[in-house]
Amino acid sequence: MENKDLETKLNEDCFECKVTGTATAFGLGSYTLYNSQIGRFAGGRNHQIFMRLFAAGAFYMSAARWFYLPPFHNLLKPQVKTSLSLFVCFPFVYFPLLELSDLELVSSMTDSKNVPSDPPTDPVSACVKEGIQTPEEVPAPDFIEVSDSFLLFLRYTKAVSERVWLVIGCFIGLIVIFALTQGSDDPKLRWISRAILLFLIALIAASLSVPLILLSPRSTRYIVFQNFIRKPPVHFEDVAKFGVRSMARNFYISSPCPHSATSPILGLWHILPEALNEKFKKLGVKTAEMFEFADDSYPVVVYYHGTNEHRAKTHRCMTYNFLSDMNFHVIVGDYRGYGDSTGFVTEKGVIRDAINIYLYVHEKCNQNPKKKIVVWGHSLGTGISCMFVNQLNKMNLKPYSLILESPFSALHDVFLSQKILKIFLWIPYFREYLAFCLQYADISMDNHKHITDIQCPILMLHANDDPVVPIELGKKLFDHVKHANNLVEIKTFDAKLQLRHNHMYRAPDLTQVIRDFLQKVDQNQV
Repeated sequence: MENKDLETKLNEDCFECKVTGTATAFGLGSYTLYNSQIGRFAGGRNHQIFMRLFAAGAFYMSAARWFYLPPFHNLLKPQVKTSLSLFVCFPFVYFPLLELSDLELVSSMTDSKNVPSDPPTDPVSACVKEGIQTPEEVPAPDFIEVSDSFLLFLRYTKAVSERVWLVIGCFIGLIVIFALTQGSDDPKLRWISRAILLFLIALIAASLSVPLILLSPRSTRYIVFQNFIRKPPVHFEDVAKFGVRSMARNFYISSPCPHSATSPILGLWHILPEALNEKFKKLGVKTAEMFEFADDSYPVVVYYHGTNEHRAKTHRCMTYNFLSDMNFHVIVGDYRGYGDSTGFVTEKGVIRDAINIYLYVHEKCNQNPKKKIVVWGHSLGTGISCMFVNQLNKMNLKPYSLILESPFSALHDVFLSQKILKIFLWIPYFREYLAFCLQYADISMDNHKHITDIQCPILMLHANDDPVVPIELGKKLFDHVKHANNLVEIKTFDAKLQLRHNHMYRAPDLTQVIRDFLQKVDQNQV
């Protein structure tokens, strides 16, 4: 009986050896064929990838069987055998998937749009992108396909493969430690294995969930623009109820879109200078003609607000009051998707809206050549202002001056400065991957790039205690452009004033700072 059992065992081991040898031969053969000249020129690229994946499967089978043969089957626990088998075959799965991630599907998704290098001479046509249906005309799906997300993720890891391999090595090491301790009878070792398992779950969740969320163009746009943050429905007709002291008018303009039967409608306010307030209040009537700019000498500030909510947000209304008290006309509008403006928010869309708002003001001021138009951008509005003023310069429509409140060097830097994202900076690929996701969502907001070509005078305002856009980013932008040919100044405010991100209008010397700057602009233009 014992001899029969021994013979059966030997036959089983022999069969295992045959299966293992066959799998190993298939793996080596398919991988060798892939690397040979025949494999590279026969069957095309898809067949090459298939051979790599087939080799991976064969190697896994062979590795799994080898570890179950003597002398391993008595020395290693099942968990260790499985871990080692996965370790052997991992490279043969990872690298074919990297090649798969370079297929034309992904390439076409990440290729940059063809944008005309030379802007049209006609200002209105410059607002219209030619020849390509852009994302703002066709809303993107809520989330891109999971397969596309995974392939894009793989394609990105190829660029930072050295650091990714470091993470993979640590990950595999933890799996091996978990396998060694999980089956132990020692309570301490079992506790260690459970702790490692929880850590691995948290590691995987943090490493994959955030990148996959950012890889959705729509979710990235929501995070950047935050136009979904809205209070209960707001009626913008009664401007005074929001705390605006001067007489104001609510009105709407269209922002044309190419390849679309409809154009977004933008909601705007025109707030009068304090010097004209009493005169118009006595008339008691609001008409477009009464609010025209040509009949007075007061300058106009076109205000571009930052992210979330709308033009009636409290701190913005306080800024309008400050500007009105300085005897500026104030024009402020909501970009598409904000407030009562219609449309779907994208970077190209809000830039088009910003240009159309400016063109409206420019047309109204055109009858008075001496009329001064000042562009004022706050927070995200500084990125929008830099981008569209850059385009205005190319169309010979540069404003009188540009004032940037809480500016940043690049949107990528603002993301990395946020506390909620700092917890992910330990992920070795996160910094570059964040920039990749912003680019994939067609969002740049790179003030470094756009501000260098701006020809009008620039004034930057920044509070030392700004928690949203750290003052270091404002100084970084100033250092980048301070040697430009045009007038560039920066004014920082002490943290004791507690101006933070939204309350620059409270600065006691802000009025004098702006007047001194505009006086220098006048002197430079004489």
